[in-house]
Amino acid sequence: MIPVKCLIADDADGARELLRYVLEGQEIEVIEARDGQEAIDLALEHTPDFVILDIGMPKVDGFGVVSALRGMQIFNATPILALTAASGDLNRRDFEKAGFTAWLPKPIRPAIIRQALADFTC
Repeated sequence: MIPVKCLIADDADGARELLRYVLEGQEIEVIEARDGQEAIDLALEHTPDFVILDIGMPKVDGFGVVSALRGMQIFNATPILALTAASGDLNRRDFEKAGFTAWLPKPIRPAIIRQALADFTC
């Protein structure tokens, strides 16, 4: 089942716009946050089915957000994907250890977002 609600958090307007375009094309309701604290607040308010987090955000970075969300039972099974241009600095185990389901590379490509939806939702 494709999720009906996705929270995207990125401080870059263009990244959020592209993600929103791809997700809404899949008939997914999109909730947008511009920083990590807003992402935490909106996650608690809307309980999204799927979360995509930029790593480098103001106030709280993506690692802080995933840690906060994974600390709440309601988000234990929620797919949370990291969105980062810094994948060379970190490896898959670093992301998994932090609580991410997987990571997506920047620059964002619509085909990769669609594949992630297919891979991490049923």
